[in-house]
Amino acid sequence: MPQNSPTEGKPTPSQATPASPARKKQYLRIGSSYWIKAEKPLASGDTLIKLVPWSRQNIRDDETDKEILKKIPKYLDFVCVPGHLDYQQTVGDFYNVYEPFGHQPEPGPCPNSLRFVRHIFGEHYDLGLDYLKLLLEKPTQKLPVLSLVSRQRETGKTTFLNWLKAIYKGNMSICRSKDFESQFNSEWVFKRIVAIDETFLEKKATSETLKALSTARNITMEAKGKDREQVEFCGVVILCTNNETDFVKIDDEETRYWVRQVLKMETDDAKFLEKLIGEIPAFLQFLVDRSYITQQQGRMWFSQQQIFTEALARLKAEGRNTLEKEMEAIIDDQIETFEVDEISFTAGDFAELLKSMSGAKFSPIQITTVLRERWGMSQENTTYPKYHWTTPRDGEPVLSSTVQKGRRYLFKRNWKNAKKEH
Repeated sequence: MPQNSPTEGKPTPSQATPASPARKKQYLRIGSSYWIKAEKPLASGDTLIKLVPWSRQNIRDDETDKEILKKIPKYLDFVCVPGHLDYQQTVGDFYNVYEPFGHQPEPGPCPNSLRFVRHIFGEHYDLGLDYLKLLLEKPTQKLPVLSLVSRQRETGKTTFLNWLKAIYKGNMSICRSKDFESQFNSEWVFKRIVAIDETFLEKKATSETLKALSTARNITMEAKGKDREQVEFCGVVILCTNNETDFVKIDDEETRYWVRQVLKMETDDAKFLEKLIGEIPAFLQFLVDRSYITQQQGRMWFSQQQIFTEALARLKAEGRNTLEKEMEAIIDDQIETFEVDEISFTAGDFAELLKSMSGAKFSPIQITTVLRERWGMSQENTTYPKYHWTTPRDGEPVLSSTVQKGRRYLFKRNWKNAKKEH
């Protein structure tokens, strides 16, 4: 909008100055398609770099330079090569969709940042600093699924996500559980950090996807209206949740989670995030100057022993409870479905049924532990019937069975009473 020029006395409409010249548009040709590079404003006051499809004709209509098409930078295709302190927009003849890192490390104090890292990581303070240094300096390094949990409010979990978002900007995505469970992942597939706030992943398949992401080098990208495509995935996952023991289903053998129970912050400072953001250049310099205290122990850098916490133990215990509940449901369902007074399963039978009926993956060893140690059952190496319904071409369904041999466990209709007595 035109603005009145400053003059002595009251300005008049005739004194209005012309608007400042519009920012020069940035066009790209990637493959055979044209794009315009735009900064999309966000409610937070920040902006998000976005490539918008633009036609040759649109460019000709918008520009007075008749030679504009010849001057537009040309690339063969998109590529995602993460980089922060050594970022490259152009990689060979390809356009890098990983966004430029918006900060430069600068010497200075960062007391609030270090205090906040200690609050989030507690006794793992030095490991936490290594984790943050790895995010910055090794942008393709796989890392554990960092899970910040607490039933309390005002613990700083969301502040931690917002702080990282201020550092990594467009290279970090914060989404909700329902967004992550969607089949479409183009919004976060090229991000360095994929954060899920208010995490509660009900679907077992989603938990499996989450585990796979923590180690996957390539995943399938899906976007609405576009073909599926295999792409490199360099992201790490961070979860924040108020559910301490049941936000995701994991088993005893799981090694990919770093679960931190976060306590309530000691002070309630409404401007604490602003202080953290103001210290970003100094904190980055601190990370650059600091040496790692750990060495790579495996594909996710840290060993299971290094990142073990009691919060992780409680999460695994709840996973064992989940296994018991699903086994109980299978037994009751099979007895009622086949209308029998007793039924037998081996540990392998349970594993197959768990996978086929609920998508849950538990090993026969885990199942045997529940059967023997928690339910007090004994096995018998003998033959047993395995039931199924068959439907003749003309007639009612008929109960049939095949004879199996193995280390079976026998369950009668009153099996739960026997379990309670144990």
